[in-house]
Amino acid sequence: MNNNPVLDANLACISKYNPELKYKLMRINSLENDISFSETVLKEANLLYNGFPLHNNYGAEAEAKEIFSKLENNSLQMHVIYGFGLGYLVKHFAENSLGKVFVYEPNIEILAAVLEVVDFTEDFSKNNVFIFNDFDVLKKVYIANCPYNANTSIIFLPSYKKLFGEELTLFANKFNLVMGSVVINNNYLKHQLSPAVKMLCKNLDSLIKEPYLGLYKDLYKGDETAVIVSAGPTLDRDVEILKKYRDRAIIFSVGQALKTLMNNGITPDFVGLVEANNQMSQIEGLDVSDIDLIIEPIAYSELHKTDFKHIISYPSHTSVPNLIWTNFANIDASDYVSSGTVSYTVLYSAKILGFKNIVLVGQDLAYVNGKCYSKDARYTGLRYEYDNEAGRVKVCVDDFETFANSFFDKNSTLTTEQKFNLAKMRLDSINRNLYFVKGIEGQMVPTTNDYASFVEQIADFAKKFKNDLNLYNTSLCGAKIEGFEDISLEDALKNRNIATRKELKTDFSYNVPNILNNINHEIEVVSNILKLLKTANTLIERCENILKGNNILSIPFMEIFKQIFVIYLDLSDTYCKNGKIFSFLHKAYSLELDNCMKTCNNSNPESIKAVYEKLKAYISMVSADLNEIQSVLKSKVTVIDEMLNSKG
Repeated sequence: MNNNPVLDANLACISKYNPELKYKLMRINSLENDISFSETVLKEANLLYNGFPLHNNYGAEAEAKEIFSKLENNSLQMHVIYGFGLGYLVKHFAENSLGKVFVYEPNIEILAAVLEVVDFTEDFSKNNVFIFNDFDVLKKVYIANCPYNANTSIIFLPSYKKLFGEELTLFANKFNLVMGSVVINNNYLKHQLSPAVKMLCKNLDSLIKEPYLGLYKDLYKGDETAVIVSAGPTLDRDVEILKKYRDRAIIFSVGQALKTLMNNGITPDFVGLVEANNQMSQIEGLDVSDIDLIIEPIAYSELHKTDFKHIISYPSHTSVPNLIWTNFANIDASDYVSSGTVSYTVLYSAKILGFKNIVLVGQDLAYVNGKCYSKDARYTGLRYEYDNEAGRVKVCVDDFETFANSFFDKNSTLTTEQKFNLAKMRLDSINRNLYFVKGIEGQMVPTTNDYASFVEQIADFAKKFKNDLNLYNTSLCGAKIEGFEDISLEDALKNRNIATRKELKTDFSYNVPNILNNINHEIEVVSNILKLLKTANTLIERCENILKGNNILSIPFMEIFKQIFVIYLDLSDTYCKNGKIFSFLHKAYSLELDNCMKTCNNSNPESIKAVYEKLKAYISMVSADLNEIQSVLKSKVTVIDEMLNSKG
């Protein structure tokens, strides 16, 4: 496929964001399938795939227009087109879509045959049109280009459903998980990023005493076995087998599974706790003095003060607020990965520590045998059943009071009504997000959309390390995790060597004076930003006085509004580069503002007012957080100084 100017021009456009596809197409020298051209009754060109027309024989352009007309069309509407065909659908969406267009052609030969003869450079040159043949590349580009609060539709020609029906269904299921992961990430940015940043700042005086996991890299290198215990329903089934072979493995537990293990006489070697919200109930009443805690810097402050044998820092670079700490302490965080589930964190921890054999226990990632979690887990009492009236599976609670109390520790000041309301919201969320994934036995099993995404992430781990590790999943009835051998826990452990727990040396110390210098620099950056925000707040007061006259487009208002906006642009550009803390707060609070600006009609007073209100809210929230953080940072500098002085 060389020396073809039409193809070369098309590939030049594609290669800007997808060079892999360019080279894949260039390597095609012949076609294995019968791909030919014909005409519709309207004399339009049509494409035949093994004799089957890909476009409507009574009007290919009309077919594309009809499909487009049924969809929303705005800057926040993303279109994922399954199937390129001869390009009618692609061209119509490229010419008319206000949002981004992602085209996935599963058959590389169809793409090659069409791009050789049809010039799409005008369409492909647009910055909202992308072409793919590889799902992982599509996923990466989609995530990078999908704006906050976007809606996404999956579109396909009827011919593709007939020709590639099973593949289309699999594609839609996989892509729904991608869409779900974007929603989860956006929810994290909006609701959890700022609290996590503030939690990390509160933890600074604890973090300087916590060695990071990389100091023990390959400590267990050889033929050692790690068991990763999660809180799925099959943990109850396997707990006695795990107890029987306790001496054959080093055990890592997630916080949710800890009580089940210890109530059955099993003390794990490691436990992972990573979230910024209060997780103290997971260790309440337990003797954890012989357990090593693996903890993220952003984790709940009180956890850093507990009496675990050792507290080991896991500064995941994918939990982005941790980068504040790694920046202060000059830690290379590239080896530390997390994915929204503590199971993944402890799985990765076992890899870092050098374990060759990794066995998953209770990692069902699905609701099995009517149960959702092991009996001593935090969400005990959850079960699922088929709702005949609704015609679907739903998750229920046996004892709602116990379920509601499981979210809070014994010192919670919330009323019973408040606890019940929050628990009901959680239960409603679980039922709204029910999903089905392929089970180990080949059947479809119910789960949540976040668990479904975790299945993919753990499978990606296996794909990445399959040549280095022996990976086993002992669920036998949960979600199928590709890359893990499905095996009983008995068979996974009975022939293993006796495992010896190795002591973690804790004579490491950080360069605390350097950390203090970095914190003080951050305090200075925050102080400068607060000065700008103070100016912005003064300007907002002037705008508010003008708005009392309700003339949104008055010249005085617009002049002041522009000054506020210039401050915002300065904050977005200059100060995001200078300060880690502010860059994350900006990311959290600019989502809705940036979204509003993208849809703003500059000639519409209400549209301008909406942008102003979002800008005002942004400045208010960032000001409040930075004032709080500045106070915390100054207090931590004092505490750390005193610690240094006490050491002489």
